[in-house]
Amino acid sequence: MLNRSNLSISILNRYYCKVSSSSTGTISNLSCWGKKALVTGGSRGIGKAIAQRLAASGANVTILSKDPILNKEVVSSLPIVHINGDLNTLENNGLNRDQPTNRHSGLVFDLSVPLTGGSYDEMSQALKQQNNDHLLEFDILVHAAGITQNDLFFRSKSNDVRTILQVNLQTPIDLTRLLLKPMIKKQWGRVIFLGSVVADQGNRGQSIYSASKAGLVGFSKSLSREVGHFNITSNVISPGYIDTDMSAPYIASQGETLIERIPLKRIGNVEEIAKAALFLVESNYITGQVIRVDGGLW
Repeated sequence: MLNRSNLSISILNRYYCKVSSSSTGTISNLSCWGKKALVTGGSRGIGKAIAQRLAASGANVTILSKDPILNKEVVSSLPIVHINGDLNTLENNGLNRDQPTNRHSGLVFDLSVPLTGGSYDEMSQALKQQNNDHLLEFDILVHAAGITQNDLFFRSKSNDVRTILQVNLQTPIDLTRLLLKPMIKKQWGRVIFLGSVVADQGNRGQSIYSASKAGLVGFSKSLSREVGHFNITSNVISPGYIDTDMSAPYIASQGETLIERIPLKRIGNVEEIAKAALFLVESNYITGQVIRVDGGLW
């Protein structure tokens, strides 16, 4: 564990899963083969589901999260993909049987710590160590980490406001800035932000949370115009009410009233968000958009 200034970074070794039949890939579903993906908040909830789906599609996944125990557990559970198929099919898809299976790693970091000065440099070095070539290079960046707020604004404390804005808005901006130049050099990249429907419609007791998610929308739309000609896309997935640890208290407090507001009459699940994330990774002509996955809520 590195402890310098207020920064706490821990690099976890790469863990390899025992390969089962369910983790054996075929050509049709290896859309992310060879791609390097960084998923913040990837040790639980939506981030975990996205990390698992990217790994199952052949990506080399690095999970960046705060809890070292959860980080290690999830990294070691990510699927390792083996390639099936005849030699001609493999070669036609740019693959071969001699290629290694995908590999995954974990990085422990408190995203409420501002990425400035020495902490920015240390994060850069830590991310480089996640890649075998020690380059600061990721093809797919998914900002899934976030914290919420369930209290009226006039009761909020300045430190809580700063923490929400740091984790939900400032850190995604800083991480994107850190990893964007290698994407530009490779002329390919996917940046995905996890927003929220409350950025559009607001919600009582979530004013700062709403503001942070609305900020992501503005940033992503503007970024898409700056980097589109480098074949880099930037999009926001805007989930509705999803069954996660973070949203559970609010969902429970609303009861059937909340269900009645949703045309599909149910709470969403994390896999539905993960499918949307993979769709955006695979899409070459969607950028600057907000993809709502909310059961029709409006």
